[in-house]
Amino acid sequence: MAINMNAVNQSFDNMAETQSQLVNRNVVGYNPQIIRPVYDLAKAKQLMADAGYPNGFKVNVDVGHPRNAQYISNALDQLKGIGIDSTVKIRRAGYTSAADRLSFSREIHQCLAVSGRLTKENP
Repeated sequence: MAINMNAVNQSFDNMAETQSQLVNRNVVGYNPQIIRPVYDLAKAKQLMADAGYPNGFKVNVDVGHPRNAQYISNALDQLKGIGIDSTVKIRRAGYTSAADRLSFSREIHQCLAVSGRLTKENP
């Protein structure tokens, strides 16, 4: 809802396909009834406020290769529009310490809150 997928697709020279879920239509488990929300920045901002983050939050995004940082840069730039300030960290596969795992857990918690799957009242 906060990411204009047409703009993301253009950054891939229109070679990408917008998905509504983690798996594509050729994978077992794909559900054709799940529809991607339309781009609506105002509604996304309202959902952030409703989730208790009217001013957004900061999040680290870990990627395993510099190329992946380039792939997600367009989407992360758009998330700034709803107050999500991201820092991309390029890391090798896996985590190097318990502190890294704890940091990742907190970030997942925040991302779930943004998606509407988690609220401060329902942790």
